[in-house]
Amino acid sequence: MEQFDAMYTVVDANYDDILKFLKRLNGFLAEESNRNNLRNTILSETEVLVLKLGVDLKGPSQIWIEIFRFLRNYAAFSTERQNDVIRCSQLFEVSMQRIFYLIGKLSDESSSFPSMPELHLGIQFLGNLVTNNETNKRLLADRILSKVYILLSYGDEKLTKYATMLIYNILIALPDLRDTFLYSASNAEIGRAHV
Repeated sequence: MEQFDAMYTVVDANYDDILKFLKRLNGFLAEESNRNNLRNTILSETEVLVLKLGVDLKGPSQIWIEIFRFLRNYAAFSTERQNDVIRCSQLFEVSMQRIFYLIGKLSDESSSFPSMPELHLGIQFLGNLVTNNETNKRLLADRILSKVYILLSYGDEKLTKYATMLIYNILIALPDLRDTFLYSASNAEIGRAHV
């Protein structure tokens, strides 16, 4: 099993070294069996890296792509790992801020969109975070469902697919939110038809 002992030195490194490290880590995580073999500290060490980047939400998109790829793969198929991400509250919060920053850029016609692959991976990460995890579904429902309309109406096929996966995973287990969401969606559609 490969070790990732150099995380703290990578945090102090330049962006190229951080990117190389993250790509190596993601290559390791590409094998599902390796996800259970990570050191317990890898998530908190990633949190340190994200906090360094989080100060600048406009930071290098390529690094955020790799961070979201890591989080997506880390949270896949494991309620325990999903909960680990939530327990690293600063990692989770800065990641959410980055996703909301990207969603905001989708609706801001005066600016260029930073990176669609980054948003794809961010939404996939959120989808994996809520799969078979009712606690996380409730946690994310209030925060992300109001943004889903932007994701669905942007016109990017992959983004629509990933957003739909996220909505489905949240609403399938939360019938109390399903009716409210569908009512809001129909009102939003009616509002758009009158514009």
